[in-house]
Amino acid sequence: MDPAPLPKNRYISLVPGNAGRKSALRVTLNSLHRPESANGSTPDFSGYEGLVRYVGPPRRLKEIADGVDRGTFWAAQLRCEPYYTDWGRMDVLHVYGSEIIPSSRYSVQTILETCDPGEEANYSPALTVRTTDWGDVYRGADKDDPDLPPDMLDVNAVVRNFTNEPGAPIKASAQLRGRIPNPRVDVDFLDIADAVSAFSGAPYPYSGPDRCPTDTP
Repeated sequence: MDPAPLPKNRYISLVPGNAGRKSALRVTLNSLHRPESANGSTPDFSGYEGLVRYVGPPRRLKEIADGVDRGTFWAAQLRCEPYYTDWGRMDVLHVYGSEIIPSSRYSVQTILETCDPGEEANYSPALTVRTTDWGDVYRGADKDDPDLPPDMLDVNAVVRNFTNEPGAPIKASAQLRGRIPNPRVDVDFLDIADAVSAFSGAPYPYSGPDRCPTDTP
């Protein structure tokens, strides 16, 4: 298991590996919305740190911008219970949910279907993945630091996905709107509006993660 190139804003992306064996992917919420660069007031999600979630059933979806089919991608939403499948059949997996928010760090571990999920020793070493500051979408030679605040390059990157320009960022990078992003819908004006709002200095506008029955109150 390896991190995918280019950290995202509302998704975490990884290369699962472990092909041919059924396993579950556990995600620990390590550090939630602690921006490296200040961007307005910052919602406090620290009460959710340390909780665990599991990656749910993956779906293969179409990457479409402005009505143009740009291929497919794998996406899966976080949930409370383990889900076992052969994750290694996917080249890159984009994980989303109410728990995946900007300026955050997560640990991802695998556990085989034949192992007891209650035994910590059965989990793989942790892979650390992160999200960028709210609204920070663009990556290029002129802006490759994930801790820089959003600017017009980020707004333009979302617009370029919407208009299907060559070299535009993929949906998992450009999609910003909603407490829980919906990878089944295209990037639209609401994502552009969120990018403009972040550029103007407005804080992250969505509420925090859903609770699971197993979460400690």
